[in-house]
Amino acid sequence: MNELPLFGENGRPAGRLRWKREGLYIELEALSDQPFTEIVRAYLRCEGGERLLGVMEPCGGGMRCRKRFAEPQLQALGRWQSGILRRSGEPLWAPYRGEVKGEWGKRLAQDGILTRKEGEFRLIALPYPAGEAFPLTELFCLAEIRQIGGLRYVVYAFSEQGEPVLRE
Repeated sequence: MNELPLFGENGRPAGRLRWKREGLYIELEALSDQPFTEIVRAYLRCEGGERLLGVMEPCGGGMRCRKRFAEPQLQALGRWQSGILRRSGEPLWAPYRGEVKGEWGKRLAQDGILTRKEGEFRLIALPYPAGEAFPLTELFCLAEIRQIGGLRYVVYAFSEQGEPVLRE
């Protein structure tokens, strides 16, 4: 696996950006040992600009982000220089405290639920351990299964009015 340095906004080393070829694709992985309390986005910095890799997520005491690109998408940016992390000021996942309004909000009264604001949506992450029933089965077509802090969650998006929505 190949590596490039990963820098924070202050220009100081913040981790490493690893990459490897997989057929016609290139998989990039930004790794940092620094824990963050807000959303941090990772970018690939190149001669021709920057390319968003995604949001860093907790992983084994640090943070990680993976993204896979078709090789021509990255070749167009020129020579790769480094990775960079940028804080958005938005909070990372936090314990749910009743942020969803209406009928759906009333049904979200269980321990272990996480939440965060993402754009115009309120994301709600419900624990989904192996062997357990799928949470809010009537909304399964709107669900996204995601690993957060090494645990499996089902994530739903809600509007400001408390209605479940499909994110694109």
